Amino acid sequence: MCLNKFFCISIWVLISLHAKWIKSQIISYTLNLKEINDDRLTVRAKINLISSDSIWFCFPAVVPGTYDKYDFGKYISNLIITDEQKSNIPYRRYNENIYAFKTNVPVYITYFVDDTWDNKEKKKQVFEPAGTNFEKDKNFVLNHHGVFGYIYKHEDKPIKITVYKPEGFYPITGLQRISVNRFSDTLYPSSYHELVDSPTMYCLPDTLKIKVDNMDVWIGCYSPNKKINSKFIARTISEILYAQRDYLGGKLPVDKYAFIFYFHDKPPLSGSTGALEHNNSSMYSLLESDTSYLVQTLRDVCAHEFFHVVTPLTLHSEEIGNFDYLFPKMSKHLWLYEGLTEYSSHHSQLLAGIIDIDEFLSVMIEKLENSRNHFNDKLSFTEMSKNVLLPEMNKEYTNVYEKGALINMCLDLLLLHLSDGKYDMRKLVSDLGKRYGKNKSFKDDMLFDEITQLTYPEVRGFFRKYVENGNPLPFAECLKYAGIIYQDSTYIKGFTLGSFDMEYNPMTNRFFVSDITRLDAFGKALGIRQYDELYALNGSYFSASTMDVEIIQNFYKNLKEGDLVTLEVMRPKNSKRNKFKHVKLKAKAMKVDILKRNVLRLDENINDRQKRVLEKWSGITFR
Repeated sequence: MCLNKFFCISIWVLISLHAKWIKSQIISYTLNLKEINDDRLTVRAKINLISSDSIWFCFPAVVPGTYDKYDFGKYISNLIITDEQKSNIPYRRYNENIYAFKTNVPVYITYFVDDTWDNKEKKKQVFEPAGTNFEKDKNFVLNHHGVFGYIYKHEDKPIKITVYKPEGFYPITGLQRISVNRFSDTLYPSSYHELVDSPTMYCLPDTLKIKVDNMDVWIGCYSPNKKINSKFIARTISEILYAQRDYLGGKLPVDKYAFIFYFHDKPPLSGSTGALEHNNSSMYSLLESDTSYLVQTLRDVCAHEFFHVVTPLTLHSEEIGNFDYLFPKMSKHLWLYEGLTEYSSHHSQLLAGIIDIDEFLSVMIEKLENSRNHFNDKLSFTEMSKNVLLPEMNKEYTNVYEKGALINMCLDLLLLHLSDGKYDMRKLVSDLGKRYGKNKSFKDDMLFDEITQLTYPEVRGFFRKYVENGNPLPFAECLKYAGIIYQDSTYIKGFTLGSFDMEYNPMTNRFFVSDITRLDAFGKALGIRQYDELYALNGSYFSASTMDVEIIQNFYKNLKEGDLVTLEVMRPKNSKRNKFKHVKLKAKAMKVDILKRNVLRLDENINDRQKRVLEKWSGITFR
């Protein structure tokens, strides 16, 4: 009985909405996490779709946020289609991802699914944050595209999933509609797109909810040896979220967000660690280590993934907005989706005071060196992006985190220079966001022209020369806009241990001098020889561990010209290098010419315009 008119209307609306949901829903799933054999789960589906045409039941070849072809159908086996009388319905498997059948009645599909994390039989390992993990009674990572299929051309239809779970297990997910109970949960994604966008991790709960302004932040953590917990993660990333709030104009872009962490106690099969972004969550696959080593890693990776809420999850081209899991068309704007995200993740920390200008520039210099040394610096960034699924281009993909970030740094400085410190990349993204959004995509070929319309004619030339064509970035020119002088190489006077190359000898547990072709005057004065093994420095003994770094740092910290330096080595007695004699090498400390690459310094004659750019870009103020 309804107590009042408003309550009656509310009940009727809820019933009507649920009825529409059921009517439009064509597929429902059942998954039992307690029913696992040989690392396989059994998936059961009911499909309420009758068609005289062929129905395609599919698994993704590629999913958003990844730039590699994984073919998740490879992990599916023993698929059976039946009607209500349990009579088999024939189907045709076109490739690893597509099962085609016809039916005039509702059907039931049953299949096994293998997890991707420990599947050594596959030639290409799925990057763990995009994959699945089934550890009986311990942990289940469900990137749903690796578990559940979809009906082709019906990806926008709602889905119902019932998950039976071990007692005490709890789901951590960014999915908005989920009913959590003691022995089972029910997920109600509005579409297959939302399902793919909402990974879920099941385990005994180590979860925490915090409030950051307008946003409810859920943190879920699985650490097999209990080295990491959600409280530590919350403390570490809270300041990052506040920094991003300020960076994005004072308001966080979503009301609910889940950080889902799995910490490995041994290196994962893919050989990489990292994360994958989603609209309301991000999935992390990191190594379980001492918390002191994790702080900056967590800051950087969480900042990067959260910024993806802006690009490409909100600001994106039609290729991403209308993503095709089977036959994807890739956008040419990875410089924006990954490059801007990577740049912003560090730049926001600079402006918030979490890192200083020297630390920030050190990160950018490292990216410059990586880009030049490990990738094709003459390759068109848009061409690489558009064709990233091709093997010859895919090997260049990770340059988006190196040169991609530098493209955005240079563009940021150019915009500040042209506007006299009034307009930057953050304002550009805000202006683009007013034109486009989560449900409105831009045209891939029009973006550069649209950005030029919003900014300055010179910006079109920047895109043409440095993003569409493969010209080296104007790194020195752009830094000069902020009064920072960049030199790719220069000589400075300083102390060294001799400027020799070293390698590790596992038989003796010592480092040895492997190359003396660059030996400087101090090294020659010491009398260093090739294959000498380092034993002690001024009475401090080397141990081939991280302690050696402290020994060398303390040596340089207190050294003055003319001080007596004693370097003890174990010198081989024979060519087999299996017998050694202890030798003490001595020389007076002297400063020598040291070649330094990628050197930065503030211009002594910085002008007022450069000061305005530097102040806006770095947060440094001039009095």
